[in-house]
Amino acid sequence: MKAFDLLKIEILKYKDNALVQLLLLFYTLLMMFAIFVFKNIDNVPVLGGNESFFQFPTIWEYQSYGGSWLAFIFLGYLGVFLVTSEFDFKTLRQNIITGYSRKDFFLAKFLVALLVSVFATLIFYTATAVIGLFHQDVFSLQEFIDKQDYVILRFFLMTFAYISFGMLCGYLLRKGGLSMFVYFSYILFIEPLFRWWFHYKVIDEGKTMLYYPMNAIEDLVPLPFYKYIATFTPVKDFNILLNYTEAGIISVLSITVFIVLSYFLIAKRDL
Repeated sequence: MKAFDLLKIEILKYKDNALVQLLLLFYTLLMMFAIFVFKNIDNVPVLGGNESFFQFPTIWEYQSYGGSWLAFIFLGYLGVFLVTSEFDFKTLRQNIITGYSRKDFFLAKFLVALLVSVFATLIFYTATAVIGLFHQDVFSLQEFIDKQDYVILRFFLMTFAYISFGMLCGYLLRKGGLSMFVYFSYILFIEPLFRWWFHYKVIDEGKTMLYYPMNAIEDLVPLPFYKYIATFTPVKDFNILLNYTEAGIISVLSITVFIVLSYFLIAKRDL
């Protein structure tokens, strides 16, 4: 089948699915309004007032970091669901019987992941631009553009990475609940604890602990406050963040591994 036809079938399959609708709706609404919780915060350490949360260029940093949590929770969950629902409802085998090849099935899910990532990135960029413009006293194109640092590309990569990893968990485990448990556990606990124990305690006091898939993906849009840590007494003799180039390269390599492993699992395993 042609790529457009596969994508059209996937859209028709999920457009009326309540869970998919809720995940995308929660992501969209929170991306547009969650940042306003900072309206109630004054005297921010280092920054002073809260106006920097809403003005260019710093709004790109705070909005993208907040968006990374939304992508991790809602879109990663969506990635898991898109795959495991096919096994849970036994629709994958039916698709194969009615003419899908395994390659068609994999390509369809891959295209949906791309489409959702583009959608999420557009929502992020539009919401950030509107909020920032609304809070500027005087519009300046230079301030709007300044220090974006390829934020569109970085946000897209981050989103696509979480969805791809969620899909990989789905292909690997096939059960929705178990896949979600592994997805969240690996990102929140397993990788961070292993990095801390193995690198910080065993190998080199943590100097190579940054070069892991999820850490690199997080460093595409890191917590903005990390940049101010340098103003305090250092607690480590190495950077706590990858630079954007390093994070981007490792993220692309990680996404490639996720995709290749996913294809191998759907192509070689019994259905």
